[in-house]
Amino acid sequence: MKKIFLLIILLIFIFGCTQQQKNLEKREPITVQIGSPQRQPQIIQQEPPQSPVNKPIVRTVKEFTVEMKQFSFSPSTIVVNNGDKVKLKITAVDVTHGFSLPDFGVETGPVAPGTTVTKEFTADKSGTFKFECSVYCGSGHPEMEGTLIVNMEG
Repeated sequence: MKKIFLLIILLIFIFGCTQQQKNLEKREPITVQIGSPQRQPQIIQQEPPQSPVNKPIVRTVKEFTVEMKQFSFSPSTIVVNNGDKVKLKITAVDVTHGFSLPDFGVETGPVAPGTTVTKEFTADKSGTFKFECSVYCGSGHPEMEGTLIVNMEG
């Protein structure tokens, strides 16, 4: 009887251990985190706010063909806005002339008849400015003048 009793205990022990092993195999693994998780920094790219300071400045190119002939310019008055880029195509029609706009550093030197010289500058100051023939072209040379008007930007 003692042997049967020991056999039953042994069977219960063996049966219990195998059941426990089967239950452990069915469980999901447990993940244990020790300490606090480290947060990764997030990089957020943002467009800079649009303000007058950040907006690109778009300048208008104003192009003029200027003819020089004894003793006048055509056109004799050129009007642009402050900040405009100005492109002048300057042609001498009859004799050698020169074009000078000293307030903006524009000077062609002698321009032979039938020749065109291109000069560019930025109208970076407002006001009324005189341009003139810079090469003696005859008796009316002193009166050969024109006007550049640079309006305030707007």
